[in-house]
Amino acid sequence: MGPLIQILHLEDNPNDAELVQATLTEAGLYCRITLARTRDEFERALGSGGTDIILADYRLPTFDGMSALRLADKLQPGIPFIFVSGTMGEETAIEALTRGATDYVLKRNLSRLAPAVRRALQEVKYQRECKRTQEKLEKDRSLLRCLIDSASDLIFIKDQDSIYRACNKASEEFIGMPESEQIGKTDFDFFDREKAEKIRKADQQVIEEGKSLRVEEWVTGRDGRRLLMDTIKTPYYDLDGNSLGLVGIGRDITERELLEKDRLAHLRFFKSMDRINRAIQGAEDLEQMMSDVLDTVLSIFECDRAYLLSPCDPDSPTWYCPMERNKPEYPGSLELNLKVPMDPQVSETLRILLASDDPVAFGPGTPYALPEDVSIQFDFKCFLAMAIFPKSGSPWQFGIHQCSYVRIWTPEEKMLFREIGRRLADGLTSFLAYRDRLNAETNLRTLLENIPACITRFDENFRIVYMNRAVEKFFGEPVEKFMGRRLIEIGQPGSDTLNKKLESMIRGVFAEGVANRTEEIWKAVDGIRVFDILHVPEMNEEGKVTSVLGIASDITDRKKAEDALALKNRINEIFLTFPGREMYWEVLQVILGLTQSPYGYFGYLDEEGALVVPTLTREVWEKCQVPGKSIVFPRDTWGNTLWYKVITKKKSVYSNAPLPVSEGHIIIKRALGIPMIYQGEVIGHFLVANRETDYDDRDKEMLEGIADLISPVLYSRLQTERQENLRKRSETEIKHLKNHLANIIDSMPAM
Repeated sequence: MGPLIQILHLEDNPNDAELVQATLTEAGLYCRITLARTRDEFERALGSGGTDIILADYRLPTFDGMSALRLADKLQPGIPFIFVSGTMGEETAIEALTRGATDYVLKRNLSRLAPAVRRALQEVKYQRECKRTQEKLEKDRSLLRCLIDSASDLIFIKDQDSIYRACNKASEEFIGMPESEQIGKTDFDFFDREKAEKIRKADQQVIEEGKSLRVEEWVTGRDGRRLLMDTIKTPYYDLDGNSLGLVGIGRDITERELLEKDRLAHLRFFKSMDRINRAIQGAEDLEQMMSDVLDTVLSIFECDRAYLLSPCDPDSPTWYCPMERNKPEYPGSLELNLKVPMDPQVSETLRILLASDDPVAFGPGTPYALPEDVSIQFDFKCFLAMAIFPKSGSPWQFGIHQCSYVRIWTPEEKMLFREIGRRLADGLTSFLAYRDRLNAETNLRTLLENIPACITRFDENFRIVYMNRAVEKFFGEPVEKFMGRRLIEIGQPGSDTLNKKLESMIRGVFAEGVANRTEEIWKAVDGIRVFDILHVPEMNEEGKVTSVLGIASDITDRKKAEDALALKNRINEIFLTFPGREMYWEVLQVILGLTQSPYGYFGYLDEEGALVVPTLTREVWEKCQVPGKSIVFPRDTWGNTLWYKVITKKKSVYSNAPLPVSEGHIIIKRALGIPMIYQGEVIGHFLVANRETDYDDRDKEMLEGIADLISPVLYSRLQTERQENLRKRSETEIKHLKNHLANIIDSMPAM
């Protein structure tokens, strides 16, 4: 039973009213009819609301259908209005349709009434959905416009001829002209010819190459100021991929450029930076580097103490001072490398440093007060510090104390301190890396022995000088068996050709110094595997290749995943490119090939719930001797077949035992059926059969994945076909009706 339809019926003949209600009920329409015999009753019913559709006789004793149509359009516009009359001629009907009636049905042909009501309700539903969609588009367009106009960056749109088609408020202010006046103009209307030509050339590059372009260019604003604009221009297209022009976003970066120049000007303190560089470069180990740099910092800033603290992590339970240098009158505050518990004051200081990209001053005259306990303990009156970030490990704190007086750090000093901190971070990176490399060499072999990839090192004679234990896992042979041998000397069955190819690739790496790779199939202990084999040159300081490292990674699972993705893409391509039954046939061929099954079919459920099999294995159809065989199977013929279970239970079913079949049907030894489900309802299914080996859960899961991909596309295809069939039937019915009316009119005696 469908939804309740509220019908207002204008009819003075009770018998006709009952006949209309009986006709609609018999057609399966669940409706509640409000009968109106006069204008007053009709108007009251309209005023009460809730009416879905209006049926009206053309002539009544005190009222008429045309007046009712005008009244309905005034009081409840948009409600479908169908004339149900026995006296309506063709010209009158056309006039009624012209004035807004949805349809008309003659009382002697009430078989058209139910389809007309359904069609009218469907049309009004479609119109309302279109209206809601249009309103949403307008709202989204308004929101987008608001966002664009709120942006401080210049935003503009040009067509393929570099003609302005739209812009935002910021662009209006920059050009000094409202959008309405900018539209239709080019840059030649706003800039001098040389500048306009340059801009146009960049526009055409974006449109012709179909790539974004970013340019920085100086322009003169309407107030005469020279501004540096950072502009990104991006091509845009219509839904069919046709170029429409470009979208540009311009940002004023003049201030940023001036700041960069200021930063470069401060680097004139090169002498100080050179001293720092020489301190770092002259050190032989980490401790000497930290000591020499901090001594240099003491001299440059004439401060009382310079230090490094690690880690600069407010959540660390402890911190320590790996290096500290000071003037004699202000001795060191801590024993080096002594672990100190983290307290709230130090933790908060570290948070402040990490939140800033620049050095932060603490003490009188700054936004940050001294941490009271720490300043008393270490006897300083102000300090300047920053977080520095070596490329390995946690951040460090780099700082200087002024103990003798309260010092106000100048911008130039902060800038120099920042650059020293960055250079110090580089120095720490290098020395920490050197220290870590000594440890890494020890750890590397452990890593190589545990990495899942097979690692092999070849010397200049192409002999194996190292193999990790992964080789034993894949090939079941101890690595000692391969040491000192060339690949072509390793005699594994069926591997001669592959080994020769790999040795040739290794020879190429030694000759050219360039890595190469290949994908190869190799027989491992657990079966056939696919390996991605990479050969990498290892060079000495002179750039000569001294050895080649072979890295063989098992990519079997990845290849399987790629194959599955390719299959999904093929299914999508079939649905998009093949029409009608060709599409179903192509999909079936993919499924049969995937499962190595000789027999199968692809079916869908039609509007009556019958199973339609538009395509099946040709041999099945030719060998089938079932009398009256058909590709359409009404639901009452399904019996207890495998497809009945698949469709009714909405789940995949497979059987590896012979299936019961009708007399004359080919023998089915084993079969697998998969439902195609869309929005919880089965819309079709496909079945494969008679593979040489049994079907299992892996086959089921694989085909269910394909069914999930097919279902929404199949549903869309079926809906389109059904709507087209409905349209054609409606057109045929209208044509027949017109012919019938014409015959009636022709047969009427002349007045």
